[in-house]
Amino acid sequence: MRAEDDTTGPAGKRLWPRGRTGHLAMALVLVAGVLAATVGVGYSVSRPDLSDGAAYLARGHTVSHVNSQTGRTDAEVARSLASGAQRLETVDMPDGRVAVVNHDTGEVSFIDTTTMGASTPVKHPESGNDLDAVPTTTVTYLVDRKRGTVEVIGPDGKPAESPMAVPEQIVDSVPVGDSLWLVTGKGEVVQVLGKERVRTIPMGKGIRITSADNHPVVVDDDGTAYTVDGAGPTAIGRLDLPRGADGLLGSWRGPGRYVVGVDGPQHKVVAVDPRTHRGFAVTIPVEAGYQPKFEAPVVVGDRVYVPDITGPTLWEADLVTGKTRSMAVPGNKGGFTLTVHDGMVWANNQYDQRALVVDAQGGDRPVDKGVDADAPDSSDRHKDQDPPTATATPTSSVPARPSSAPATTAPTRTPTQDIKKVTVPSFPHGTTRDQACAELERLNLICNPVSSGDKPGYGADEVFGSTPKPGAQAPEHSQVSIQYVGPVKVPNLVGLNKDSACLQLSEAGWQCQAVADPDVVDAPAKLLAVTTQAPAAGTEVTKGSEITLHYPDTIAMPNYLGSGGGEACQELQNSYHLGCTTTAGTSSAGKCDFVGQTFDQKPAAGTVVKVDSTAVALSICDGTVTAQNWLAAGGTAQQVCDRVTAAHLQCTPQPGNPANNGETPGAAYAQTPAPGTAMQATTVVVITYWTAQTMFSVPNVVGGGSAGQACNTIAAAGGNMLCDTTKVVSAEDENKVVSQSPGPGSYPAGTHFTVGYSGWTPFMFWIWRSDSATPWTLGQTNNPPGEHFPVGKAYIGGTWDIPGHLPIYKFACHSGPGDCDGYQENWYYSRGTGKAHYAQEGSSVMELLPCTDGRSHEIHRVWKDENDNTPKARRVYGISDSPGTGGWQGSEPLGCTW
Repeated sequence: MRAEDDTTGPAGKRLWPRGRTGHLAMALVLVAGVLAATVGVGYSVSRPDLSDGAAYLARGHTVSHVNSQTGRTDAEVARSLASGAQRLETVDMPDGRVAVVNHDTGEVSFIDTTTMGASTPVKHPESGNDLDAVPTTTVTYLVDRKRGTVEVIGPDGKPAESPMAVPEQIVDSVPVGDSLWLVTGKGEVVQVLGKERVRTIPMGKGIRITSADNHPVVVDDDGTAYTVDGAGPTAIGRLDLPRGADGLLGSWRGPGRYVVGVDGPQHKVVAVDPRTHRGFAVTIPVEAGYQPKFEAPVVVGDRVYVPDITGPTLWEADLVTGKTRSMAVPGNKGGFTLTVHDGMVWANNQYDQRALVVDAQGGDRPVDKGVDADAPDSSDRHKDQDPPTATATPTSSVPARPSSAPATTAPTRTPTQDIKKVTVPSFPHGTTRDQACAELERLNLICNPVSSGDKPGYGADEVFGSTPKPGAQAPEHSQVSIQYVGPVKVPNLVGLNKDSACLQLSEAGWQCQAVADPDVVDAPAKLLAVTTQAPAAGTEVTKGSEITLHYPDTIAMPNYLGSGGGEACQELQNSYHLGCTTTAGTSSAGKCDFVGQTFDQKPAAGTVVKVDSTAVALSICDGTVTAQNWLAAGGTAQQVCDRVTAAHLQCTPQPGNPANNGETPGAAYAQTPAPGTAMQATTVVVITYWTAQTMFSVPNVVGGGSAGQACNTIAAAGGNMLCDTTKVVSAEDENKVVSQSPGPGSYPAGTHFTVGYSGWTPFMFWIWRSDSATPWTLGQTNNPPGEHFPVGKAYIGGTWDIPGHLPIYKFACHSGPGDCDGYQENWYYSRGTGKAHYAQEGSSVMELLPCTDGRSHEIHRVWKDENDNTPKARRVYGISDSPGTGGWQGSEPLGCTW
């Protein structure tokens, strides 16, 4: 560092660029070697991207950022946040910060992930282990069970409002969407939004709460599970769990589709699917005599991960196959945290150098959090101590899928499950790759960014397309590829349906050659899925080149004899990609247990067939049935079709009218034949559903033209949009549009927009003086004379209509050195009043604002006494953003500039 990098001006004014760089350098500790090749003059640290497989983990007395791809840490907090054996917990906040809770001291610190600097902690010393930081999609709450309070954390790391009291005692809490859900000691469920109780639902004593499938789920004393975010509590199934601490519900730190729990004494994982109400149970096969101590599990896909702190061990239980396995967690016996980030499970013992990560495909590996005397490496500890890996038999009614089978063995069939679909969003011009991925992840879609070369009119990293296209319906947790401006590299296509993969390649400018492999797969989910690709993912290839994909297209026919023809045809079409026809008749064996029962199939079970080229013919028992009112129970078209096929009939969902009047897209509203109609066993029931409402694409209006012009632009998008304008305080020039709520995107007709525009123009202020015998002057000018320093942007004095403005006045003395602190004339700038011999001159010099809403450049009036070979010490008054440097003896905070 050069000597002048840490100097201050004569007025104590730290030069802005140097001051910031110095603070950043102290706040951020980069692990040696990780950035050595790239960090240099002008390097700025950007927020680590969790979507590429990284997490913030407690390590010893601090926190490190660990990348799962490299298996190493790349940044850490330089401060100690704990001492001794105190326990830290990290929580990702929706604004990008990380909350760190010390569960022994009750202190909560907030990490700026841009600099890895830690804020001054919020202190709840009496609460300790009863204090939780709970993030929703919009804000983070501090839930204090000891004090019975809920607080919203503001952008400065302090409670934004006074605490909301919950006098009934807080038993537990979970976040779902933008709401916090509490269970109280009175047996009530409370929904909190901001500082307000939205509603209170009496449920009875002994209730517990978790979340699943984006719903808050309450489990009552007898194990019945209810979703509670609808018009009233709705039962979805039953969890066979013991009461009290022996029955553990799933953690909000890793919720998934299923409501899950762990029966500690029985060593059993239990679950309920909220969509189908189907139950599951898988036994954890611990050794005889071994006493596990389980804690709250997390969910990824069909797999449940259960922490056992006795080992310490992480158990994996597959709800569908019933298989289990155990993984050693680095560290000595005792607690470890378990969280899910972007489909990855992180098991972390704070006081060990290593942590365990399990990726979305189930692969596990250790990661290195960095060398730390407070977190030694105990990676050799588990060599002889792992509980055995074993396989359990599921007690669920769902048939288990075999992990492998001979090529000609008919695969076991599983019931069709309803998949929730969401609308693929549009991305306005200027949307970056990271912004697009964040929006897709918010919608529970998997983002696959594809670097696709140049695009006229688009800058680096800007998105210009997606697959599927905007407006399409995509299943939750399915992959959406976005094309952005960047080096042309082949994307990773393994696992995608071969048609989707080829479409993605063609839209990115490549040719696709899809080649069917001769291998016979053992499960329908593997059909048509890309197994290998050439060139490999990440290879830079010129546009127009051919990419070759290999995929399997053959499978052994399942056995449908004795099953309903409706269920069989639906599964053949949806899962096996095979055509299906039914013919009504009479079994030669004379055996028909019900109308529609399958008594013959061609090809026969075990026959190897090619998908998309084989039509399966089913012979079903003839007869007449009466159409039921399958719409009566409501639900999506697929859910209604499930009820139809359960009656051994065929069913086809059919898109209907757009849901423009408040209807639910995907919900069924009509059936053919109508209820009560007599129908043959071969009749196909058609269920009509609401399609997505008509959406209108609203562009980004920030930064272009006046507020009125912005509203005209929004109106031109169609859909009779509503638009209001409002003045806001901003660093931009007057009348410039600075905000748009909601932002650019696709919206239904009649959406209400608010356009914020800068109501006042801020100007650059300076301090200057001609020589050391002259006091410092504060003012707005384009050409400050003599020695001068920038103060920042603020408003011209006398602009009284600015909300929250802080007027700064000049107080001057003109009566000689005896009265004027050693100067013939002296003056200072303050929000207060004049002292003896100093009087206010004129109206305010400038208008500052409080240090909120992103304004962080706080300035102070400062002073010190200097002898300087004069008969009497002179008092020097200045303006500084760093009152603790430069030898200043006192200061007064004035406000903030931009």
